[in-house]
Amino acid sequence: MHKRFLYISDHELFAYHLTKNQQRQVICLPNDKASLEEIAHYLEQTSHIPISVIVDSIQEQYQIVRLPHVFGKDRTDLWQHKKKRLFEETPYAYAVVQARESKGRKDDKVLFTAITKPQLLLPWLKLINQFKIPIKGIFSLPLLSEKLLKHLPKSPYTLLVAHTPRISAHCSHGLRQSFFMQQKLQLSRLTPLNISENEHDSYGHYVIGQIIKTQQYLENSNALPANTKLQVIILTHTNLLTPLNNYLRTRQLSDLQFHLVDAHEFSYQIGLRTDQTTLYLHQLTGHQLTRRFVSNHYADWQDRRYFLFQNIRIATYIASSLFVASAATAGGFILHDAWQMQQQGKVVQQTVEKRKIELKHLQKIAPSLPFEPVHIRNIVDVGQHLKTQDVSPKAMLIKISQVLNRYPKLIVSRLEWGIGNQSETIFASYNEAAEPEGEKKRETPDPRATLFRNPRMRIFVPTIEETPNNFLEGVRLHGKFFPFDGDYRQTLKMYNQFVADLKLKDDRWKINKIQLPYKKVLQGNIGRENQVEDIPFAVEILIEHAYANTK
Repeated sequence: MHKRFLYISDHELFAYHLTKNQQRQVICLPNDKASLEEIAHYLEQTSHIPISVIVDSIQEQYQIVRLPHVFGKDRTDLWQHKKKRLFEETPYAYAVVQARESKGRKDDKVLFTAITKPQLLLPWLKLINQFKIPIKGIFSLPLLSEKLLKHLPKSPYTLLVAHTPRISAHCSHGLRQSFFMQQKLQLSRLTPLNISENEHDSYGHYVIGQIIKTQQYLENSNALPANTKLQVIILTHTNLLTPLNNYLRTRQLSDLQFHLVDAHEFSYQIGLRTDQTTLYLHQLTGHQLTRRFVSNHYADWQDRRYFLFQNIRIATYIASSLFVASAATAGGFILHDAWQMQQQGKVVQQTVEKRKIELKHLQKIAPSLPFEPVHIRNIVDVGQHLKTQDVSPKAMLIKISQVLNRYPKLIVSRLEWGIGNQSETIFASYNEAAEPEGEKKRETPDPRATLFRNPRMRIFVPTIEETPNNFLEGVRLHGKFFPFDGDYRQTLKMYNQFVADLKLKDDRWKINKIQLPYKKVLQGNIGRENQVEDIPFAVEILIEHAYANTK
C-alpha cells in the first residue's frame, strides 16, 4: 500500500500523503536546485515512509513497435536492444505488450516509453536514496491514466483530456491529452493552458481547438481510422462544465463524441476524498496507487534497492513472528499434555499406595500367599484363560449342522476346534496339517504355549504387556464334495454359497477360505481315463468372545 507519492513535472514538484481515502498535499515547490534543501529537510523527517514517484513531462516519448513473439531471455534481450536504439541516452525506458496480431507472423504490439531528459529525475532520486528511503516505483502519468478508464464510458478510440499544474513559468495550467485504443495508451500530448478559467468563452475555444489538432494528428498518422468517431472525455472543474457545454452546442463536431465529467464527482466515484478546490490528473491517478498493485515503469534495481531490502526485512519479521507463535503454541500443548500426564500419574500413584496398604493388611492375615503385583497379575491372566475353557462348541456345531443340511453333496471329513488369541495359536498352518505324517518335522515347543484339546491347537498365555481384551473360538472344517460330477464351476459356486450361508448365521463369525474345491488330476496315464471321485475343501471359522469382567 502506497503511503505517499511525489509528483514531478518539468516546472513543479508536489508531495502528497495518503491515509485510507484521504489525500493531503504537504509540498509544493518549483522544480529547481533552490528547492533541494527544503525537500531534503522534508525527506529527512519522513525517511521511514516508502515513496512512489509520478512523472509528468513534456520530455516523455512514445513508440508503438511490432516485434516477434518470443519468451524469456530472448524477449528481454530483444526489448533491451530496441530500447537502446529508440532511446539511447536515457536509462528511464519502459516496454509493455499491448496486443498480438491475429494474422501473419502474429507479432507482438509493444509500447515503448521513455523519459528522454534524465536530468528531470536524477537530482531528486539521488536525494531520496541519500536518506535510504524505499522507492516503490517511478510511474508514467499517462500510463497510470489507463486505470481511470474502467470508471469512464467505454469506446474503441478514446481521448482523455484533463488538467495538470503549470508546465512552465508562462502558463497557469497544463492540458494533458492521452489517446487510448482498446483501453491501451498509444500516445499523449502535454500542452500549456494560457487561458484563465474565468474566461469561459476563451477557455472552451482553446480546449476544443487543441482536441481538434490532436484528432487531425491521429488521422494523419493513421492512428485513428478514417470516418471513425473519436470519443472525447474531458475531466474538468465544476464551474467550467456549463460554459464548456454551451460552447459545444454552438459547434458542429459530428465526428467527435464528447463526455464532460466533473473532476470532483469523479473523485468521489473512485473513493478519493480531498479538501482541495482544484483537482488535477495526477491526484486521481495517484489515488489508484493506494487501491491496487501497479507495476513499476521506470525505476531500475539501483533505484528500488532499499524498497526490496525493506520487503525482505518485513518478510523476515513475519516469518520469525510466525515461527515464535508456532513454537509457543506447540510448547503450550506440550505443557498441557505434560500436566495431564502428571495428574494421571498422581492418580495412579495414589491407587498404587492404596493397593499396597491393602496388600500389607492381607499379608498379615495370610503371610504364605504370594502378594507381589507381578504374581497377582499373572494369576489373574491365567485365571481368565482358564475361564475360557468353559466355552462349549455345542452352539457353533448346531449352527454349522443347520447349514450342512441344505448341502447333501457336502461331506465333513474332519473338524478341528480350539480356543486362543490368534488363529495361529489355535491351529497349526493348513500346510502343516495337510503334510504327510512321515514328512513332518519335529517342532520346537514354545515354552509359553500349552497344548489344548487337539494336537494342533495351542492356548497362548500372554505376558502383562500383551494381554488382549478378547479371545477367539475357532473351528477348522475339512470336507469334500461327493460324488463329484466333474463340473468344477458348479462345485465352486456351491462352495461359495455354503460360505455365504455360514456368514449369515452370525455377524461375529469370520469365515476364511482355506482350500477351494479344486484337485489336480494327474495327466498322461496311457490306457486309463482320468477320474476324480471326490474333491476336498477346507473352511476356517473364528468367533470372538470377551473375557469375563474380573474387576
